[in-house]
Amino acid sequence: MSLLTSPRDSEGAVGWRLVLTTSAALCFLPATLGLVLREILIQLPPDGPGRMTHIALATFAGYSPIVTLPFWIVITLATLWGLRHGLWGALSAALVGAMAGGAAGAALTSDIFGAPMLILAGAALATLHRYILALLRPLAF
Repeated sequence: MSLLTSPRDSEGAVGWRLVLTTSAALCFLPATLGLVLREILIQLPPDGPGRMTHIALATFAGYSPIVTLPFWIVITLATLWGLRHGLWGALSAALVGAMAGGAAGAALTSDIFGAPMLILAGAALATLHRYILALLRPLAF
C-alpha cells in the first residue's frame, strides 16, 4: 500500500454497499447528533450566557448535510472508481476531497465558509472515509 495506490480490483473486497453506507453515515451522523442536541438544549432552562450560541451551533450541525452532500457524492463515486482501478491511496483520497471542497467552495461562497475552509474540510472528510474503509476491510488496502 502506498500513498497513491491501492490493490487493483479491491472494489469487490470492499463492496459498493459498504462504501455507500460509510458515506451516508459520515454525511448524516453530524446532522442527527446536532438536531438531537438542539432539542435537548431547547428543553433546558434559559440560563447561561452561551445557551443561544450552543443552540445555533447545534442547528448548524443539524443542517450540515446541505453543505457536505456534494462532497459525499463526489467522494463516493471517486472511491468506487479508485478502488476498481487501484488508485485509492490516502493521498489520492485527500486530493479528491480537496477538489470536491474547492468545487463546493466555488459554488457556495459565503462569509462563513470560504474556499480554503471547504478545501481542507473536503480533504479531511475523504481521508477519514478512506481510513474508515481501511479499518473495516484491511485486506482491500
